Amino acid sequence: MAAAHQVAPAAVAWARAAVDGNTEAMSNLGVLMVQMGLPDIARTWWMQAADSGNTDAMHNLGAFLFRQGDTAGARTWWMQAADSGNTDAMHNLGAFLFRQGDTAGARTWWTRAATGGHTFALSALAQLLDQLGERAEAARWRSRPASGENAPGT
Repeated sequence: MAAAHQVAPAAVAWARAAVDGNTEAMSNLGVLMVQMGLPDIARTWWMQAADSGNTDAMHNLGAFLFRQGDTAGARTWWMQAADSGNTDAMHNLGAFLFRQGDTAGARTWWTRAATGGHTFALSALAQLLDQLGERAEAARWRSRPASGENAPGT
């Protein structure tokens, strides 16, 4: 995390923008609040941004709720974000469904996310296809160039 003297100006700028209705700033403030150990404030900002249609906030809220043990709430927000095109939410929804034993659902969401360039979803999809014995299809997905989005270190 950046030094406190670097975070403070960003937090002030995001707070001003959030108060003015900027949903990206609201979502960013949510992330910052979690990093600062203020999860209740994070949730408030994410809810406000998500209710205004920000898919990153929907995804973050889903992840937050999942970590809190609210899997139904997580699924709801991930589904809403995924239906709106958020590939991170598609990937998480696929992983959630896979853990629930719904390989068809996982395949659907990982395929959509991988088609959108999500690197981790592409890998997960290829592994699932291998497990299902669909090696040629898995190889086809593995040969697709990754967009670099969501790759480790990016």
